[in-house]
Amino acid sequence: MNRLYLDYAATTPVKPEIVEAMLPYFSDFSLSEVDAIYKDCADTLARCLNAPASTITFTPSGSFSNNLLIKGLANYGKGKGKGTHILTTVIEHPAVGNVFKHLGDLGFQVEVIPVDHKGYVDLNYLEKCIRPETALVSVMMVNNELGTRQPIEAISRLCRLNEVLLHVDAVQALGNIPLDLELLDVDAMTFSAHKVYAPKGCGAHYIKPALQHLIEPLIYGEEPCGFNLPYIVGFARAVVMATEQLESRSTHKHLLKEKLRVGLEGLELGIKVNGNPDHPGILNVYIPSRDGDTMVINYDMYGIAISSGSACSSGALNASHVLRAIGYSEAEAKRCIRYAVGDMTTEEEIDRVIDITRKILKG
Repeated sequence: MNRLYLDYAATTPVKPEIVEAMLPYFSDFSLSEVDAIYKDCADTLARCLNAPASTITFTPSGSFSNNLLIKGLANYGKGKGKGTHILTTVIEHPAVGNVFKHLGDLGFQVEVIPVDHKGYVDLNYLEKCIRPETALVSVMMVNNELGTRQPIEAISRLCRLNEVLLHVDAVQALGNIPLDLELLDVDAMTFSAHKVYAPKGCGAHYIKPALQHLIEPLIYGEEPCGFNLPYIVGFARAVVMATEQLESRSTHKHLLKEKLRVGLEGLELGIKVNGNPDHPGILNVYIPSRDGDTMVINYDMYGIAISSGSACSSGALNASHVLRAIGYSEAEAKRCIRYAVGDMTTEEEIDRVIDITRKILKG
């Protein structure tokens, strides 16, 4: 039985082109070569994101970058005579939400912004929450469960007017929607390699030059030879490919996602789409007749991989915090599943998923 992977929002396979680009860099290099290659890769990401040179730093993961940036930027208020009031949203990834919980334990005033039934931040509510002592706002660009894209441009303008820093988790956005850091005007942004068909174990972040002094390194005295150079090269190559092919890739995924949506709704079993997925590949649905975890198991028996909720919270006893935030009860939230179409998904695979869904739900 051929396996059918439909969980690309959780992680992506490494494409052959990326592996090919990485292979030469598993050999030994002098430290001067390593340093030059690292800088070239960082400049490549900066160009793809329309950001100034030397604003990109590579890290072991997107979660690492989120932790590093948020902890550093949260201290911005202390040096500016502001306070320790910081804001985030109720639907953030645990790599952001748990950092804010930690900062709350350290004495920061953490406030959590709600979202509407589609998963969007309430801008009016956010504006009312910003105070003179507010130092930082952190909002994810594209939600990993619903696929909703937050109005980062409007949030950025609001933060600029109030002299508040803005951090954006763009892990799900990179490679799926346009990213222009000059237009977005955010202070810091986080990325991850394994969401764009590059290896796991590599991330990156952008931060404005004027704010780089706020980010305290976790390791002092790290040498260039400590860089995971093959993974960094693979990540840079993957971002170039994603940028050059963004329109065609997005169109491909969007068309297949719509085919899946229409097919599922055509089963006339009360399946309902959650949120308003702006991400071209993410489709989160509510299935009234079946538990989400049971659906994952049933699909797996047919060789199909999907998720119930977020892969990063799989195994949790409680329902998804994201689905609860858009108005579902605990029981209702547990009846939701997420499909995520990728670059390699085919029409035949979507037909197969619809057919298997019919078999699972109709017997």
